[in-house]
Amino acid sequence: LDKGDLLLEYYYDSAWMCIMAISRDTAFLDTLQTGCSLEVLIRRYLRAVQMVDPGVSTGLGHALYEMLLGDLPERAGPGITRLIIIPYQDLFLLPFETLVKENPGTPDFSTLPYVIRDYTVQYHYSASLFLRSLQDTAAAVSRPCTCAGFAPFVQEGDVPDGGLHLLARSGQEVERLGELCAGAGRDVQLFTGLRATEGRFKSMAERSGYMHVAGHGYADPLHPRLNGLLFHPDSLQDGILHMEELFALDTVPELVVLSACNSGAGAMAEGEGMLSLVRGFLYSGVGNILVSVFSVPDRQTQSLMEGFYGCVMNGGRYGACLREAKLGLISDPATAFPVYWGGFVFIGAR
Repeated sequence: LDKGDLLLEYYYDSAWMCIMAISRDTAFLDTLQTGCSLEVLIRRYLRAVQMVDPGVSTGLGHALYEMLLGDLPERAGPGITRLIIIPYQDLFLLPFETLVKENPGTPDFSTLPYVIRDYTVQYHYSASLFLRSLQDTAAAVSRPCTCAGFAPFVQEGDVPDGGLHLLARSGQEVERLGELCAGAGRDVQLFTGLRATEGRFKSMAERSGYMHVAGHGYADPLHPRLNGLLFHPDSLQDGILHMEELFALDTVPELVVLSACNSGAGAMAEGEGMLSLVRGFLYSGVGNILVSVFSVPDRQTQSLMEGFYGCVMNGGRYGACLREAKLGLISDPATAFPVYWGGFVFIGAR
């Protein structure tokens, strides 16, 4: 771990919770009685955030902060600036950076003491996978970096029958990505509408450093291996990129951004955690992934991604750049409520 890092790994059952805290200089284990169903609290909090219920979300956000973080960073020693969260079960759905350290009652959301004000927050599936991501990222830094962007559903005619809706701003999102990458001297390949096929994604994944998908994901809670990203079909592919297909890629990007609703969601498996597309990308060797754990409005997603990539193209670390982009939205009272910035989380080491 770097100086300033604190890794927190969680486990809980119906009555108790254990938290392992590890920094460069210390390690300790906390056990506490939850006193109520932690999963109920998490789901109530996420519902309040997505329904824009200020009073309930702030109160529950503070209660979860006291339960899950509290004084752990201070006990780990001075100078903690980055939290690496290893969640368990429903904690995979919770963006810790949205929790609040104090509950002022009638808050101005642009000044609330969110966790993100004090820490960069990153996530991983296990401590061993986090270590592997560190190693993979170090090996990939010198690799030539093409930016590839995909936006399959930008206009009428791109959307097949089956209830999908247009993502009109997704085309602007990847075009802005292209401008930022080109401005940093990167090669850029953008595929929108019917050109955004599954075959092109697989081809570009093996020769790109950054991959960005602004589209629709598909999650099957009963059959998580069928989870997929939706593209357009071609002569060899059906248009659905399933999790297991990722394992066949010979080389993978350094960073994958899934700007799709609930792209980090999936079924829970005892002892396995979240069975989502993220797991497929991680096991295929991708070391850094940006995904959403709940829906974020299109306009704010575009603003968040612009801030994120602008920072990355200037050499920033991915976790720190996501924090910077979120703080930019928080600074505007119109977009300071967590529904506008809290849905995207970074899973990785850099």
